[in-house]
Amino acid sequence: MATNNQETQQLIQHAWPDGSNLKQALADEDSDKFTSAKDRDLVNIDDNGDIILWTKTKGFRVNSAVLVLASPVFKAMFRPNQFLEGSVPRFSTLPYNLSLGDDSDAMKLLCDILHFNTPEMPIPIDMLAQLGQLCIKYQCNTVVKEYAFKSMRQHEPHSMLELVDCKMVLLAAYAFDLEDDFAWAMDALAFRIPSNTKSLSLCAVLPDAVESRYPQNSVSQVV
Repeated sequence: MATNNQETQQLIQHAWPDGSNLKQALADEDSDKFTSAKDRDLVNIDDNGDIILWTKTKGFRVNSAVLVLASPVFKAMFRPNQFLEGSVPRFSTLPYNLSLGDDSDAMKLLCDILHFNTPEMPIPIDMLAQLGQLCIKYQCNTVVKEYAFKSMRQHEPHSMLELVDCKMVLLAAYAFDLEDDFAWAMDALAFRIPSNTKSLSLCAVLPDAVESRYPQNSVSQVV
């Protein structure tokens, strides 16, 4: 059985698979990688939140307890004596600043959903795909799945979607385990991608695990 420390390391490795540790993943406010904090917008998802999650352009004040309940990755990050984030006293009157560098729109949508701030429905197909990848990173797919399912139903009929939207449906369906939408998108792409378009590769935009969801390596055969 894995120890708490081993479990924590596995979760962090899942969120940052490039081999960087959490400290390397956090943004250095003095670097050129991120806009300075004063030039970034702050959005209060929770007015009494104890954490501010900073993206490249915005910050979101949230409740760490909500993040911990929804995401094992955030739970690992805030676990006492594991990382700096878990060592910050929660009785401080000032929220702790944490820079992650994720997509601003997707992060806002995720934080709204986790804090029960119902987003405008339906969620656009391309945003669903981005949200899905963020949920994979932080392992909170099941918490958000209901919103994804309802959005997919409101976007029907899928037959009216353009090719690029079919790819987004496939990404979102994979992320949220929507089997019917996944199967439809695979079939739609098989018929819509021109046979002479060799440079259009689904494998380049999908997680490796997608191929295991469809028989006979058909993801590769689509292109």
